[in-house]
Formats: sequence, structure tokens, C-alpha cells
Amino acid sequence: DAAQLVRTDLDDVAAAPIVTPPSGLAEFTKAITDADSKDQSQYDAALAFCNTHPSSPISIRVYRDLVRNLGDQTLSAEKIQDFARNYLKAAAYWGERMETVSRFQLGWTLCRYEEFADLGLKYVREAGAKMTAAKKKDLAQAFENAHQLAETAQAHKAAREIHAAIKQGKAEDGLAKLKALHAAHSFDPIIKYLYAEAA
Repeated sequence: DAAQLVRTDLDDVAAAPIVTPPSGLAEFTKAITDADSKDQSQYDAALAFCNTHPSSPISIRVYRDLVRNLGDQTLSAEKIQDFARNYLKAAAYWGERMETVSRFQLGWTLCRYEEFADLGLKYVREAGAKMTAAKKKDLAQAFENAHQLAETAQAHKAAREIHAAIKQGKAEDGLAKLKALHAAHSFDPIIKYLYAEAA
């Protein structure tokens, strides 16, 4: 997590003053509390706070929560890219390591979604290129999972597009393509259903 260091001449921890709340906490609390009265969703209120307080340590934690809830939002590719740009810029304020970890986390999450799997893989690969060999080894399973998630999402997207084309009479070899996808993902319930429904 992000943290702020405060310069001090103290050499005894016991003499340190009570820790003060991080900058931005009061503003974030007010933004969330006032969201309903402004007819604003909690997501939009939190995102607005992050965009106006990018250097607050609160923003990094809030951004991470927003990333975990991206699937609950209806966002265009343009809005996802705007979100990513602002999030990674805020993360970079805290150093390259924070930016790299945030890029990987964002990419891993996007790999789960059909429309954004390609972008997710891009972020995962970019993060991997900045990591040490030891760190990549530690995260080997997470990298593998990201690629598996993206492969599944991409297959679902392709299957839905082929299925739609078949229904519109615009895919002469559509059934053969669906059959090939089904053969490659024989235990996937979505592809199985689409293939059976189109056959």
C-alpha cells in the first residue's frame, strides 16, 4: 500500500506523536457520504475522488477496490483506457514498483472480460517486462492464470460473434468454426451451449 513519510528529528519511537489520518481521508469520506444526495453512484463518487486526489495514499487503495469491481460497471473501451491511464499515473507517483504491481493487477482483472482481455494481456506483459526474474518466478502462477483467463474470454467472444453471424445468415463456415472452438474448449459450458444451439 501507499504510505506517506513525515520528516522528523525524533530518535525514539515512543516519543512520536499520534499518527494523523492520511491526506484525503476526510474528502473521500465526504464524497462517498454525499453520493446519494448528488444522485451519484458509489463507484462514480470514488472514481471522481481518485481523479481529483491522485497523490493521496487513499487513492491507490480506492483504485484497487474499483479495479475489483470493474465487472459490475458498464464501461466502454475508451472509459476503461481512461481509467487505466489515471490509475497507473497515480500509482507511478509512488514509484516504479507500485506502478508495475498496479499495472499487473489491472491487467489480470481485465483478462477476465471478453471485451478487454486483449488489453489485459497487454498490461500483464508490460508489467512482466519491468519485473526482475525472481519476481516473475514468484508470480509465475498468477501470470499463467492471467493467460488462461484471457484465452477463455477471447474464446467466448469469438464464439458469440460466430453464433450471432450464423443467426444472421452471414457465416457460411460458422458452424465449422464453432465446432473447432468447441473441440479446443470441450468442457466450456458457454461454448458448448452456443455450438449446440447453432447446430
